[in-house]
Amino acid sequence: MAVFVVQETKPNEFIVRFWRKNLNNRDLQDYVDGRLSDTRQKEIEGYLADHPEQAARVRAYQRQNRLLKNLNTDILEEPIPARLLDILEKNTE
Repeated sequence: MAVFVVQETKPNEFIVRFWRKNLNNRDLQDYVDGRLSDTRQKEIEGYLADHPEQAARVRAYQRQNRLLKNLNTDILEEPIPARLLDILEKNTE
C-alpha cells in the first residue's frame, strides 16, 4: 500500500511525499548503500523526514558503513605480493 502526504510549506506551495507503508530493512539498507533510483531515494528521504526514529536508524547504518570502509584501508594501499602476481601471470598465459 502506498501513502501520499501533501504538506503546505508556504501559502499555495505544497510538497507531496510518497512512500510505501512499512518500509523494511532492505529498503533502508539499499538507501544507505546508494542502490536506489533517484525517484525511490527521494521517496525514502520524504519518509525519513517524517519518521525521526527511522532516520536515526539510517544514520547508524551510515556510520557503520564509514567505520567498516575505514577498517582496513592500510591493507588496500599495500602492494600486491610478488607470489600472488606470479600466480596471476601463470593463470593468464
